[in-house]
Amino acid sequence: MSAEAKQKKTRKASFGIAEARAAILDKLTKAAGKGVLSLFSAKAPETKRVAFEQAVSQLDADGILFVDRHKAKPRFYLAEYKPVIPDAESVATKLCEFLALKYPLLLSEPELKRAVPTAERVLVGKALDLLKARRDIVELGWKKTAAYIDAGNLRNAISTPSSGTVPAQPDVDSSSSPSLNSRIIDAYQQLVRETGFPAVPISSLRQESKAPLADLHEWILSRRDRGHAVLSLGDWSLADEQRRAAAIEIEGERYLLVRLRA
Repeated sequence: MSAEAKQKKTRKASFGIAEARAAILDKLTKAAGKGVLSLFSAKAPETKRVAFEQAVSQLDADGILFVDRHKAKPRFYLAEYKPVIPDAESVATKLCEFLALKYPLLLSEPELKRAVPTAERVLVGKALDLLKARRDIVELGWKKTAAYIDAGNLRNAISTPSSGTVPAQPDVDSSSSPSLNSRIIDAYQQLVRETGFPAVPISSLRQESKAPLADLHEWILSRRDRGHAVLSLGDWSLADEQRRAAAIEIEGERYLLVRLRA
């Protein structure tokens, strides 16, 4: 055997976890936000395949690798390019906003599915269950099927006084002082302007409004009961201690975000 052949054989035999890890990182770095469906060839020799599998386990355990498994085939990414994965909570937020926009129309589940991207439609049923449990929507029987309407607008319509009387002010909570009410609303509006998102962290609302946490929770829950606030779970795994400490817990679920409604 020639010296060159021996050298090639040695290089081939020395392929291990370190080499597999480097190859995977190179492939994922080049793929960036697109991710990849496979990290190594199915035709790879047994020794290489084992090395790749062990490298994948290490990268996953180290938090360097992210695997998106919500579709039929998993897709691999570097953690820094982790995509936003839709869940029932995020779909619920979209449906709630869509129903509020379409009020007073009654919309069926098939009609609501068309309001979200195709990949998220499988979550519509769970999202509707969340919204019904939180009383953010009202389910009505219509043409032998269920139809849904925005609960906040419906409550406002039912409670609106007849012409000639002075309407109640839904933004003022009788259980809290006007100054606290104004501070919280002003703080919420400021946070929405800064972030561009209608759902803001409860912890940020507390910090901006300077409201005691217990009073803020009471204020939010009071508005929620009247259909003027929507709570969202947010991502607990990414929340810092400050956000977690300000969460509102209801029936075992801890809500990090709140969205106010007129």
